Amino acid sequence: MKTSMARPACLLAALLPALAGAQSSVTISGLIDGGITYVNNQHGGAVTLLDSGVLSPNLLTFKGTEDLGGGTRALFELTSQFDLSNGSTIPGAGRYSTAPRWSDCPAPGSAP
Repeated sequence: MKTSMARPACLLAALLPALAGAQSSVTISGLIDGGITYVNNQHGGAVTLLDSGVLSPNLLTFKGTEDLGGGTRALFELTSQFDLSNGSTIPGAGRYSTAPRWSDCPAPGSAP
């Protein structure tokens, strides 16, 4: 391919996603709750501890929507609980979410 043809082809390829007009979004949110506890006279001494989820659980949430065209869209939400001290998921390895997971494709024109 000649370089004079390559530039317009690359420009067109870069602009095609913008011309499609599909709207999608992903929101990442969460809650982190931790604290430091000093305990005196535990087993004859003092100890400082990192407490995870003191007042509420540590959560990580992915929520999003994807326009499928023709007024149809896909929705999803995934929430996971984790231990702040070591990053492991709760209830354990191999399980992402303890909260209800859902996905949906509502009818065109309906509210999410």
